[in-house]
Amino acid sequence: MGRHNTVILGIGVDYYRALTQMHAVEDAMGSAFPIPRQVGAAVNVTLIDATGESIPYELAPPLSDDFMLKAKRLDRFMDRAALVRWKYKGTPLYVTHASEVDQALRRAAERGDTLYVRIHR
Repeated sequence: MGRHNTVILGIGVDYYRALTQMHAVEDAMGSAFPIPRQVGAAVNVTLIDATGESIPYELAPPLSDDFMLKAKRLDRFMDRAALVRWKYKGTPLYVTHASEVDQALRRAAERGDTLYVRIHR
C-alpha cells in the first residue's frame, strides 16, 4: 500500500488499535529492522489477488518476544499533519497515507528506534 497513493481512514477506532500499516516496515526492511526475529523457519503462503491470480509470499518468523509493541509511539515518529485524528459525536476517526506511515517508521528504524520497547523480565 505504501507504494501507491493509499489513504487509510479509520472510523470508530483509535489508530493505535487498528493501523496495521505500521507493521509493513518490519517486513520491508527484513534483517535491517532493529528488532530481531525469533529463530524459526519462514512460512510459505499463497495470496490470491482480486483477479484470482496466485502470488507466492514468505511470512517471516515473528519478532523477538523480548519486545512489546507500543503502537501509541507512532506519535513520536509522525508529523501531526500526516496522522490526523479527530472525533465526531464521540466517534474516533483518523486519516493518513500508507506511504507516510512507512517513511516515518523507516526513518526511525534506520536510527535504531521503533514502536517496540524491550520487556524487562
